[in-house]
Amino acid sequence: MDVRTRLYADFAALFARDGLHGPARPCDPLDLDRAEIALETYLPASYRQFLCTHGPLFVPDLWDPVAERGLGAHPVHEFLTPDQVVNNSRLYWLGGMPKDFVGVAGDFVGNLFGFQRAAMNGGRPDDLPVSLFDHDYVRIDPAVPSLDAWLRWFIEHLGEGINNA
Repeated sequence: MDVRTRLYADFAALFARDGLHGPARPCDPLDLDRAEIALETYLPASYRQFLCTHGPLFVPDLWDPVAERGLGAHPVHEFLTPDQVVNNSRLYWLGGMPKDFVGVAGDFVGNLFGFQRAAMNGGRPDDLPVSLFDHDYVRIDPAVPSLDAWLRWFIEHLGEGINNA
């Protein structure tokens, strides 16, 4: 198993929980293709692999450990389905989110994590920096240099002591 595949499996095993409709199901690559066409952007290969393998994970148990440990980070709460990526990005654009940003996951208070849009006239990026759109301040705050680094951060800082109920 390659490093990226192991990273994604470890993240899912540690933090994923059943959502309202049960466990997340892997996304169909065609649904991601449709989202890319609708938003006129490439999503990074890393994100596509994550969603096609594990689906839009629900990860509700990160808030308390981040706060208790004083880590000063915005924990992810849920990854969006391809349809939600399109709908939420468009809705947030109307609310002031820059149109060169695509939201792919939410935190616990309505902010969106995402990527800068990548032109579809070049090659698909392997991975991209993850940033947070803060809806209160209507600004983009850089978070980490890549999806892989973001998921690794959660494992390294919160992997111990998370209740895997």
